[in-house]
Amino acid sequence: MRLTYSKVFLKRLSKLPVSVQEKTDGLLLLLSVDIRHPLLHTKRLRTMDDLYSFRIGRDYRCIFRILDTETVHLVDIAHPKDIYRG
Repeated sequence: MRLTYSKVFLKRLSKLPVSVQEKTDGLLLLLSVDIRHPLLHTKRLRTMDDLYSFRIGRDYRCIFRILDTETVHLVDIAHPKDIYRG
């Protein structure tokens, strides 16, 4: 599966601690193979039917959108208290 990135995602990822960035890289590899991999804890967001999230440890979440059968667009990454605000 091909991954595309929003500007917001890339900007916020660059500001995270290096350890979180490294963990995110590994999880993005899993996402590119299987969006429902158990280590991702993928969930569909109730407020937006076309958005999903996966966990990055206990402290961060990544929001993404499935564009088609071969493409996932990464929308945002942040702490849960910040990312789920409308």
